[in-house]
Amino acid sequence: MGILDEDFGKIFEGSYVYHYKNKPYGEENFTVMQNRQKDSTRYFAEALSRLTTGELLKIKTYYEVDLKWQPVKVIITKTIGTDRAEEMFICNHREGTISYQFQRGKNKKILQLNLSGSYQIATPTFTTAALYLHQKNPSNLGRTRYILITSPNDWEFEGEISDQSVFIEPKMTDGPETMKIGENNLPVKTFYLYAHDKMENVEESPISFHMSKHVGLPYVIEPAPDTKISIKKLQDFDIPTYDSDGSYR
Repeated sequence: MGILDEDFGKIFEGSYVYHYKNKPYGEENFTVMQNRQKDSTRYFAEALSRLTTGELLKIKTYYEVDLKWQPVKVIITKTIGTDRAEEMFICNHREGTISYQFQRGKNKKILQLNLSGSYQIATPTFTTAALYLHQKNPSNLGRTRYILITSPNDWEFEGEISDQSVFIEPKMTDGPETMKIGENNLPVKTFYLYAHDKMENVEESPISFHMSKHVGLPYVIEPAPDTKISIKKLQDFDIPTYDSDGSYR
């Protein structure tokens, strides 16, 4: 599972910057690794932000998927100083089960959810926020339903994990779409995220986000008013490093 596993090679590495009212308040660094057979991919992400109390919040995500881009194992770790809380999801798609564990200090809670079909695990890091799009392409004829496994547990065990539906609609364009990131126009695909299907006739403003063509990695999202998460650096290990200031190295 370690980032130095000899059977896995690094395929992408980069970082995101978090902005609120155009001021940076956090960052996220990530590494994506894949094994020689290309049937297992691992995402390592670490988000850092400063709380209003001045304390540093660190969130780490380990996310492993199989050949079909189904989640295999997900670990989310949050730390503030010496305080640490961890969630772990073990997904058995053959048996249709998700084993879940929450631990903070000596307090541990273990439970199991029975669920079949395609799903992804919701994570607090942006790197792994849209892997469901790499697992299944959305339809151009309307909104496509995806299942996310969500947890109400941050620092205390508040309740069981559950499945939640989200609906994705791609932006319709006349041709290839690009987005100016830094000084470069990069190929992107824009999607709209809804909480309801169109047939429900619920008025809502969707969240728009822009995806790269690389293993489910997003470029930009504006999840709330005045809030934006955007790519700062992305290195594909087959091409030179891209920095958002427009430079390559």
